[in-house]
Formats: sequence, C-alpha cells, structure tokens
Amino acid sequence: MKNNIILLLLAASAFGCGEKGKLTGNTSNDGGTSSSSKPASSAMSAAASASASAAPATKVPKGELQAKAAEPPLIKKGVHSNVPTVEEYKSQFTPANVIGAKELDCETRLVREWLRVSCRGTNAARGTAELVTVVKGDTMQHTFHVFSSGDVTSLVMRFEPGVDLKAIYRFSTGEHVFETRWAEGAEESEVKGFFDGGSVVLNAPPSGGAAAPAVAGEPPYGTSVPERSTVPTEEEYRRQYKEVTVTNSTLLQCETKKVREWLRVRCFGTNSARGAATAIRVLTGSDKPGVFAFMESNAATLIMPFLPNTKLLAEFTFSTGIRLFNSEWVVGEVEPSRCGWF
Repeated sequence: MKNNIILLLLAASAFGCGEKGKLTGNTSNDGGTSSSSKPASSAMSAAASASASAAPATKVPKGELQAKAAEPPLIKKGVHSNVPTVEEYKSQFTPANVIGAKELDCETRLVREWLRVSCRGTNAARGTAELVTVVKGDTMQHTFHVFSSGDVTSLVMRFEPGVDLKAIYRFSTGEHVFETRWAEGAEESEVKGFFDGGSVVLNAPPSGGAAAPAVAGEPPYGTSVPERSTVPTEEEYRRQYKEVTVTNSTLLQCETKKVREWLRVRCFGTNSARGAATAIRVLTGSDKPGVFAFMESNAATLIMPFLPNTKLLAEFTFSTGIRLFNSEWVVGEVEPSRCGWF
C-alpha cells in the first residue's frame, strides 16, 4: 500500500501541477513511458523502503488509489526532454501564441518542446472548466498528457514537426475545440494552436505556388454592381472609423469595415501571428454578385455584400500558413452580431 502511495506522489510531482485529479497520458514507444505499468526504478524502490517506518499515510479510497498507482511517471526519456515541472512553467511568463485562448481565459505556455494549455476556473465567455479529452493525436510518435480536476483542465503535449492533435475542452456552457499541427518539413510558426474552427493550416509545407487571386486587375472601388449599391470608394472606407466584429481579426491585424452593405476585410503588413499576406481567393460564395478578392500593395483584401443569404468561405494565405475566413447570415434571422470569423 505504502509503495503505491509513493509511486502516486512521484507521478504527481512529475506532472508538476500541484493539483489533484484525473491524469492520463499517451507516449511514444521510443524509450519513454507507455500506457502500461512499468517496474519502479531502484531509486523509487529505495525511497519506498525508507518510508516504511514513516508515519501512516492519509487514507485514500482503495479503488482510487489503485487507479492512480497504475499511471506511469510523466517523464519522457531518450531524444526528447523531460516533461517540465510546474516551477518551470511558472517561470515562463510569456504566453504561447494560441489563437482564441485569451478569449477563453486559458493559459498557454511553451517550455522547450512542451506546450501546456490550461483552462481554469469560471469565465463569462465559456463558463466553468470541466474536462479535456484528446480526440485526435499520433500517440505512437507524440506524447501528450491531460489533467482534469474540479475547475481545472490542462493539456501538456510535445509541439514538434509532424504533430497533428485535436482536443475537446468541456465547459459548463458547452465545448471548445483546440487544434494544433506542424507539417513535416515546415518551419516553426509563431502560432502554436487555435481554438474553435479557426481553420488554420499551421506551418504549411511549400505548396509550389501561391493561391491565385479570385479577381485580377484593378481594385473594384466605386464599381457598379447589379442589385446592389455601388461598391464604396477607398475614401468612404477611410472615413468609416468604426470596425465591425470579425472574430480573431485583431490578432491577425486585419481591418474590418462595413459601408452600407459592403464588408471589407483587409489583412495588411506583417504580423507575428501569421506573417505577411501573400494571396487570397474565394472558395465558396463567389457566385453571388459583388464578391471581390484581390491583392493591393502588401494587403490581401476581400470586399463582399453582407446581406441575408450570405454564406462565404475565403482563403487568406500568409507566409506562415493559411487562414480561412467564414461569413454567414441565415435567411430569416436578424443581422448577426459578427460579420464573420477566422
């Protein structure tokens, strides 16, 4: 019994959260831990023997103790570094760039190759944290660990080339999906992952050519469009100081303005979250009159009428990968509070 308790304490300290709860792990088969129990090391055995004369340990329900004792220490051996301790994560003050994490009040930290995404407590945007479950991930090559207890949910994973992982974070108001990927042969991106349908192609490998603009030639400012008002001029957009809501546009440094029915989404310059804009094209919805996608100087620009029966998907290509822009207004419903989302 005492040996099992020692194993439990060592496993908990290796994870480093200082929090009690359910902890599960999946690791690779290249010399690290696995989901099956392994013999304790000689050091652990010695520690267990030394504790034989110690004061009686706090009683733990038998079933719970057996389940936790079966979990392996969260230490990765071989070519990869050890899972960071809680102190190492605490000393890392700079958040990792995970799109949507700030809105959900989730903490993101990267120590060496180990990314941790932790959602704690209650937040107005998503309610109380309840559970995190990995639903996609190459467990033969990439190690991840999940921890859920009370109002704390954490995922710890190796962020490295070849990783392609999806996890569902459950909150009292619903579920939010976290995804991360790093294509083999690609450079590391500033963005380490994203929440909720960001539709990001992170660290995309070279495709052999940029996507072609949907509309070639001069920008359509001031153009007449059947069944629509005239496309606003550049001056009209400049005079429109207020931007409309497009989820994740601020993070991507994309300007979002609406003049009459005409929505303009313009991603310009270089931003650490996505690099430089290089191309844009409309994937679905270009059959409606007045949809324009074009490059101007160092900006990828989309101009479209935002009206009932709008359903559009556009691809913005940046130097670090691709972001998909979605816009939808269902017929019969009031105008949405947001004009689109990345």
